[in-house]
Amino acid sequence: MKTWKTGKLELFYLANDLSEANDLSTKMPEKTRELDHALTAFLTEVKATTVQTKIGKDE
Repeated sequence: MKTWKTGKLELFYLANDLSEANDLSTKMPEKTRELDHALTAFLTEVKATTVQTKIGKDE
């Protein structure tokens, strides 16, 4: 998961953690970076736009 405004990255293993209670990004920094790069490359490739919403105070 990426918070676009701050660039914060989080990594969750949803098969075992549907509530997203255990952020694995600090335990698996290489995988977190790999997935962030893949996401960014995909969004660039498809010329996707991102829209900032005002859902919460951290968003």
